[in-house]
Amino acid sequence: MITLFRPCADGSLRYYTLHDRQSMLFTRFAFTAVAAKGESSSRERLYTFDAADAMDAALVAIIRRKFRGGYRVLYAFMRPGARDAVLKLIHQKSPREDDGIAPLGAAVNF
Repeated sequence: MITLFRPCADGSLRYYTLHDRQSMLFTRFAFTAVAAKGESSSRERLYTFDAADAMDAALVAIIRRKFRGGYRVLYAFMRPGARDAVLKLIHQKSPREDDGIAPLGAAVNF
């Protein structure tokens, strides 16, 4: 599970969460993306893949796109054995004590 956030000009926050909490009936490789602004309603999209490599490539592409859009890592938890490319990418934008941005109680577990 990875949750990203981005402050908006009006003071609210945008959130973007990627998770695989719900297993899919017809494919082994899938994840869900949920986008929300503040505490308002959210949008959810399901991504399905035929192979793990395709899923990992999509995860990396989405995370990179969000980073370019100003998102930062709020929370990340990966199961043991997670793909190195995804872990390295989210580690780049993980909350740091010295970055001048309050981590909002975030916990980053790798």
